[in-house]
Amino acid sequence: MKIFISYAREDTDFAKYVHKYLRDKGHDVLIDVSSIRVGDPWASSIEKNISECDIFVVILTADSITSPNVEKEVLQAK
Repeated sequence: MKIFISYAREDTDFAKYVHKYLRDKGHDVLIDVSSIRVGDPWASSIEKNISECDIFVVILTADSITSPNVEKEVLQAK
């Protein structure tokens, strides 16, 4: 089962914590800082990872609810 984590840049430290926790529990977790290789087109990689995930997790914070990137990811996941 693949899990995609959407978050605002300001919440990177917490997103990394959630990523590690879920990965340590045996889940296949996708997060942009570790799931996209250097040189890959960022936007299309994000879209591909979202379309292939089984579970979409949004880290809701004051920053994420105003993030255009998080909004795009949520709309795509919908």
